[in-house]
Amino acid sequence: MYVLVARFLAGAQHRHFTRDLIALFTHHIIMRLAITLTGVFGAVFVFQLFGNSLLAVVVVYGAIQLITFILTPLSSMLLKHWGIRTMILVAVPILAFTLLALYPVAAWGTYTFAGIFFFVIGWSVYKALYWVPYNVDFSVLLDKSTRGRQVATLGNISDFFIAAMPFVAGLIVVMLGFPFLFVAAALMIGVAVIPILHIQNTYESFSWGYVGTLRRLFSQKNRTILLAYVGDGVQLVTFNVIWPLFIFLLLGEKYLSLGIVAALTLFMVLFVRTTTGTLFDRWDKRRLLLWSAIISSSGWMFKLFVGTPFQIVAADTYHGIGRVANRTSIDALAYEQAADNGRYIDEYTALKEMALSIGRAIGLCLAGVVVFIVGDIYAALFVALVVAAVATLATSFLSYRTELW
Repeated sequence: MYVLVARFLAGAQHRHFTRDLIALFTHHIIMRLAITLTGVFGAVFVFQLFGNSLLAVVVVYGAIQLITFILTPLSSMLLKHWGIRTMILVAVPILAFTLLALYPVAAWGTYTFAGIFFFVIGWSVYKALYWVPYNVDFSVLLDKSTRGRQVATLGNISDFFIAAMPFVAGLIVVMLGFPFLFVAAALMIGVAVIPILHIQNTYESFSWGYVGTLRRLFSQKNRTILLAYVGDGVQLVTFNVIWPLFIFLLLGEKYLSLGIVAALTLFMVLFVRTTTGTLFDRWDKRRLLLWSAIISSSGWMFKLFVGTPFQIVAADTYHGIGRVANRTSIDALAYEQAADNGRYIDEYTALKEMALSIGRAIGLCLAGVVVFIVGDIYAALFVALVVAAVATLATSFLSYRTELW
């Protein structure tokens, strides 16, 4: 895969793809393949494991976000001792073993509590160890003058490989079951270690203590970072957890139908990402981010009225147009602001990841509160979509510069 990515990027020399960036992104593609293989069906698995309980999904995934939030400042302090490459090399096997822990639960229905507990802890530790060093390295390796186009180009390559994965996952679950799905994803994650061996091990000095990090996250000066990424976290958890459950229930709890719809949505992404990445570098960033947030927000509202597979795909397609523009703008601006903060690049990234965890937890908790009070899963899912629509508008705050101190 490294060779395929390198050859594709060889024709885009004006975009300054370095050897380290190609290796890091090859790793990221393999990781996305594995996570996408299980991602759409992970929430479904937990949902059915506990008797079609949305509260169980909220507790499991909410606990992951809470623990990740707590651990992120601690893991960020390891950057100066372990280095970026070492932290990623530690985090990736943890994720593989985390998925393997679900095998006895899925295969034999045994060790359910132990398996889910290990899943929550393992996934939390992986997220805390992985995303800050990965995003710091990615921010540094991107070219300043073509950052938007680079993010769009790399996103296109990634989506090209992963677009069919939800369909493949649906086939695996139907034909072989969840146990094989978890094993296949774990093996794929193990392969993702190989490209990381080809990048340099760089070190960053995290300047703040634990309390200082929390104080800066909630300070008035950094309010735009907090609000923007909390909003982004809400829409991310709705897209990755709540929306797949909604589709699953609407389609009569059919695994293959869920996989097909999810795959079609990813294929739609391929048609719009490159254009939005180019626009990011040429248009006014504030205007593009604002309009993409508005379109993406209205897309969430359209999803409230779906009831058939055709309507789901149509709503997903419309939402995908705004979401891709919004996602590309958010990612490019995040890497740009992280890089512009210079010696505080790792601190900015840590604040971002913590705010994302808060947003994801809020999105899940609101759905949990509704289903607990009303007792209706569909009411909770509807509320989650409305909250995601409102939260998406908050991402426009990223257009404002933030200088850390």
